[in-house]
Amino acid sequence: MLASIKIAFQAALWSAVLWTSAQVVSAQELKEPVADPVAFLQTLTNDMLSAVREHRTEIDKDPVVLDGLIKQIVFPHIEFNYMARWVVGRGAWVKASPDTQTAFVDAFKDL
Repeated sequence: MLASIKIAFQAALWSAVLWTSAQVVSAQELKEPVADPVAFLQTLTNDMLSAVREHRTEIDKDPVVLDGLIKQIVFPHIEFNYMARWVVGRGAWVKASPDTQTAFVDAFKDL
């Protein structure tokens, strides 16, 4: 039961992150411009749910498997660099060294 709640929470959280990302990032900055964000999110959600169903036994034994699926299915569609710059703020971002920026983006992905 607890694993199901965790999966539902993570799915809702990543849906919110993706929706926010789709709203914040301009079409010019997206890796693949999305004509219909709702359809895109529905497809991505279905892909994620299918993967969860397929790997259910593995996830129940080791929840880290779910993290791997999220990184494999969802992460390629998130503009982490843009989101990190937005969170930090333009002034602080341009003052940070490239190593600091990279470290922040990597930490941001692990949230």
